[in-house]
Amino acid sequence: MKTETINFCVTGLKRLINKYIWRMDVTKPEISLTPEALVFLYNSRKEYTTIPWTDIQEIKFIEDEFGKAIIPVVYDPQKYIDECTSKVIKFGMKKAMEDEGSPFALRVANLDASAEEIGALVEEYHKENGLG
Repeated sequence: MKTETINFCVTGLKRLINKYIWRMDVTKPEISLTPEALVFLYNSRKEYTTIPWTDIQEIKFIEDEFGKAIIPVVYDPQKYIDECTSKVIKFGMKKAMEDEGSPFALRVANLDASAEEIGALVEEYHKENGLG
């Protein structure tokens, strides 16, 4: 079991844009890997979504016109869609379910580690702390 928490934050120009234009709190990590869960800021960039490793069926990695992404495929996606209070985000989650088979797509291109490094760590955490 992994015991440390690993955080990934936005970097470079995106960090400056977030800090000065969008007024995002750049001190908060975008993605955190904890021994218990995958934790990330999703869409609204204001509230964290927490997925226990045991809820994750598999991890997919994609690259499309929007860049590289990690797709955590959960056993009960409808639970996460139903818990969402924003109609806009809920619509996006349903669209992601149709396209990728998961309500989540974690974009990693602008984080402070390479997409490959982040992907390998997420996969390792899932294997050591989840069921897969």
